[in-house]
Amino acid sequence: MRPRFEVSAGAIRMRTSGSPEANGATHPAFSKLYSMPDLEEATLGSGIYDHWTGGTPFSYWWEFLSAWGIIPGTNPKSLTLRIGGINYPVVIYEYDEDTTLSGSIGNSTEDSHGVVVICHGKLTLSNVTTAARKRGLFIWGDEVVGSANMTQKGAHASGQNLYLYPGVTVPAAAGLGGTATANKPVGTYSVTAGPTAGAAPSLGCGGGYSGKAIAYMTGSVCDGDSGGTIAASAGAGGRGTSYCGGAGGGDITACNPVAGSTYSPSGEAGSANGTLGGRSCTCTRGYATEWGSNRGGNTGGGLLVVTGKSVSGSYASTGGSGTGYGTSGGGCVVALANEIGSVSKSVGNGGYLIQEV
Repeated sequence: MRPRFEVSAGAIRMRTSGSPEANGATHPAFSKLYSMPDLEEATLGSGIYDHWTGGTPFSYWWEFLSAWGIIPGTNPKSLTLRIGGINYPVVIYEYDEDTTLSGSIGNSTEDSHGVVVICHGKLTLSNVTTAARKRGLFIWGDEVVGSANMTQKGAHASGQNLYLYPGVTVPAAAGLGGTATANKPVGTYSVTAGPTAGAAPSLGCGGGYSGKAIAYMTGSVCDGDSGGTIAASAGAGGRGTSYCGGAGGGDITACNPVAGSTYSPSGEAGSANGTLGGRSCTCTRGYATEWGSNRGGNTGGGLLVVTGKSVSGSYASTGGSGTGYGTSGGGCVVALANEIGSVSKSVGNGGYLIQEV
């Protein structure tokens, strides 16, 4: 709990409760400390916090981030927020004065929680990111400047709706993964399709890219006109979530030596929640599929939310390439502030919003 103070007979004494007026301390320098509300549990002892003292349950993240209240514990503060009826495990870093942060923040635990940074002053960021995959990086400052990113830091976890502000919701399920099919008719040496980008949502993380599809013939196995047609589908990209860009699909190389027929093999898709890119494969009709060690990209960009009274700077959240062609999807960047200065973003095929509120 942030200390509270009283002034009496020329002395300053720290207190943990009570009002200044009740103790004869009326100096205006201390009025702000005594007027701050406490972050309170939904049910006493539950460990789930959903409102400020005297207030109603949070409907939006903005209601929590923008208030200066007393958050229990000392940095880093681990608790569960309930916002819009949804529980979010978080670790909170809180600063009561101008602060500069650089490099990684948070612990090495992956996928289980988000990281929240709150600064009641000017917050200067220098290439700030999370130390591991997280369920979002949420930032508030009276004035926020600098740079931060969640590139390839998306959590391997099911998405959740995030109600950031009235009319601003990051959806649990976001961009669909890309697809690619190589259709080779008889007599054509080879056809290549993809990789194809996943869908770019307005908000939320982008879908993973498909792998590359190659349908071909060789003189010894698939000898042109005597072979059949091919419709080879690369592994589809995985769907993006609120927390992570979709995993990339694996590539496929396919051949059909059987005349008068169509061969339609498929590569391996990227896994759900950005966890694992699809494997590459070689497929020949009548033979066992040969799975390679190459995979599409996994761990796409994550969620980065930057809020404050004033926000400017450079913010990014992109995916990463694999060895099997399909790149993981881009993340999501949201900047909400009373005043937006010069803000640049880089999200690949992810979603973004830069808005004054």
